[in-house]
Amino acid sequence: MALTGTPNSPRDWTDPDTWIPAWLEGPERELAHAIWQESGGKVNPRYTAGAWTLARRYVLVEPDPSGCLVATAAGIDFLDRESGDTVAELDECEGLQKLLELIQDLGPAPPRRLMVEWAAYLEESSSPFRSSTTVRDSLRRRFTNLVDRHLVERDKATYRTTSRGDAYLERTREVLSTERQLHRLIKKQEEEIRAELHKRLLEMDPFAFERLLKELLEAMDYQSVTVTKRSGDGGVDVIGEIELGITSVREVVQAKRYKKTVPRKDMDALRGVLPLHGALRGTLITTSRFASGTIKAAIAAGAAPITLIDGDRLVRLMIQHGLGVRKTALEVLRVDPEVFRADDDSDADGSGEPEATFDQS
Repeated sequence: MALTGTPNSPRDWTDPDTWIPAWLEGPERELAHAIWQESGGKVNPRYTAGAWTLARRYVLVEPDPSGCLVATAAGIDFLDRESGDTVAELDECEGLQKLLELIQDLGPAPPRRLMVEWAAYLEESSSPFRSSTTVRDSLRRRFTNLVDRHLVERDKATYRTTSRGDAYLERTREVLSTERQLHRLIKKQEEEIRAELHKRLLEMDPFAFERLLKELLEAMDYQSVTVTKRSGDGGVDVIGEIELGITSVREVVQAKRYKKTVPRKDMDALRGVLPLHGALRGTLITTSRFASGTIKAAIAAGAAPITLIDGDRLVRLMIQHGLGVRKTALEVLRVDPEVFRADDDSDADGSGEPEATFDQS
């Protein structure tokens, strides 16, 4: 982060209109201003890192062909239904469901009593939280989440579930108890598939890898996609055109089938050959990761935009567009209680029997 203020001066993070111009410059300032202004002053850029991590981890957003982020079906469900399937799934994966159950079983309980059970749960679930500090911090943040959602209330030094929290548990526990195992098995299988895809990408013939990227771009609605010749291309491997509004934009792609981190010089070299191909933008795709300097320079103000796709995102794009994988639908049955609910007029004549009607025609 590039700072423009005095290092030892206090910062008031509650006022983005003040700290953004005072503490940021260049692309960071532009991005922070965009988040703050386009959200109507509702999203403080200072506190977006956690939300971004959550959205990426559970694929609540994804980039469209133009590179803009859009909400996925899960993301829309997350926004529209406060206690919907996506929220319940996230609560399960993040341990909130488990903590809510612990508070219901042990409450009213002080944090120190819940701490022991929470640490045991984290150990059993192979959580990355290991030290007492990280365990305590993870518990504190989840307490805050449940209290803010009015599922849990704090009374002095103890926590207890609210009637709303009890109802939420009752509504989700039966579904999660059966779907929990399915979800974990599916997630495990997805992780294994992603690892296998990544392994195969690293083992591919370089020319075959470039052809695979051509197929991926075509699946992403790029037009006139071609693989370049072996020489005189300035390092560019694939060229395509993408429709942005009413304009067709030429884009060049360079593939780095690396195990090492991609340095900034590779990104600068790609940007430098854009005029050679009459391209306005470029994409750098790797099977590994990008150095922090590469990521920062990719969105430098005044420079041609370079999209960076690392190995993890490449695999996700392949899965999303069905490239290298075959998708099989899995149906999960749930009881619909509305079907079994009696209508209000089912006993309209007061006889105790449902009123029957017949077509006389």
